[in-house]
Amino acid sequence: MTTASAAVVEDLAPSGILRASINLGNPVLAQGTPEAPAGVTVDLAREVGARLGVPLELLGTTRSRRPDTVAFLRDLVEELKASGFVAAALARSGQSDASVSPAADIRSDPS
Repeated sequence: MTTASAAVVEDLAPSGILRASINLGNPVLAQGTPEAPAGVTVDLAREVGARLGVPLELLGTTRSRRPDTVAFLRDLVEELKASGFVAAALARSGQSDASVSPAADIRSDPS
């Protein structure tokens, strides 16, 4: 069984509590209510908390995003990838084993 070092616990649960956001808008991965979520992501969060040896706080949400919000975030991510921002952020944080996928040619406004 994989166990976590104190440094990993500090990284994932700096307050001593693992907080996991559960998107109830995806019925394949989570079901239930914000107060009582269930499903694969909840099971995974519980297992991570157990392996870290810390309490788990589940934050269930049913909110989905409007299409214009999704488009904004998608375009922003692609712009940040294309501009080199993501690669620079990875380098600053010492993530030398990570890479950035090429920016997609996605535009909210096809004109």
